[in-house]
Amino acid sequence: METKTSTNKDDKYTLQCITKGNNIMKIKYKTLTDVKTDYLALSLIDRGLANTRALKIAEGLKNNDWDKITSAICNCDCSNFSLLLEIEPRLIYTAFEKEKCNALKERIEQETNTFYSGGEWLTESTIGDTTF
Repeated sequence: METKTSTNKDDKYTLQCITKGNNIMKIKYKTLTDVKTDYLALSLIDRGLANTRALKIAEGLKNNDWDKITSAICNCDCSNFSLLLEIEPRLIYTAFEKEKCNALKERIEQETNTFYSGGEWLTESTIGDTTF
């Protein structure tokens, strides 16, 4: 009987199946841990973030490149930005604090109905006839 090996890969996992005839001899299932992926990227992808954004964010974090991280966050579409803000809010706020990117500030303000002033994130509140 002939032994066959088939391998399936996606952005997160490698599945390798070795068969002999109709019998499965061995199955290997592992996460990818090469230069392009790491734990954080895989965690973000598992929680629903687009692969492209997750990989860029992880790459930026590996290199302590907050400009790259901020760019990856700003390039998220609306649904991915909302999701990232929900699952990793500290990442977004830290990127803003490190880079002071106006585009990121505006996205945070739109998504959270807060505004940035004097080094703080504030919510709009009304006291009497004054709105601030």
